[in-house]
Amino acid sequence: MKVGIIGCAHMHVHSYIHCLKELGAEVAGVFDWDDGRLLAFSEKYRIRQFAGLDLLLETDIDTVVICSENAFHCDYAVAAAAHGKHVIVEKPMALTVEDADGNINSVYYNSKTTFMTRSGGNTSVKSIQDGAEVSIVGSVNKGVFEATIVIVK
Repeated sequence: MKVGIIGCAHMHVHSYIHCLKELGAEVAGVFDWDDGRLLAFSEKYRIRQFAGLDLLLETDIDTVVICSENAFHCDYAVAAAAHGKHVIVEKPMALTVEDADGNINSVYYNSKTTFMTRSGGNTSVKSIQDGAEVSIVGSVNKGVFEATIVIVK
């Protein structure tokens, strides 16, 4: 699996990097709107940096991990789904229920089936539109990393 990192503002991005590498995933690139943060992160982990979100999303990565500032989570998730990527987003997945629905529906309409959000133990999905079939598969708990896995079909 090839993974791209979108944003490195959340401290949890470091845990994601370690978990992904431990699982044998290739972390193929990183984008962050903040050039200083992008440079520091990409140099620390020796990951290719991308100056634009679309540049990263147009590569052959399978999955994105979104660890940007909360205000960007929804827009980045929708953009990644539009490019046909699986989406893992740091909590909160969105700032409003409407935006959360948009995240889920973007994955649904763009034919990928996996959307995962790190929920801090909250495994409820409040609202699903347009008949999307959603299953809460369970939780992943690895040290400080805890996530709810949501499958959208």
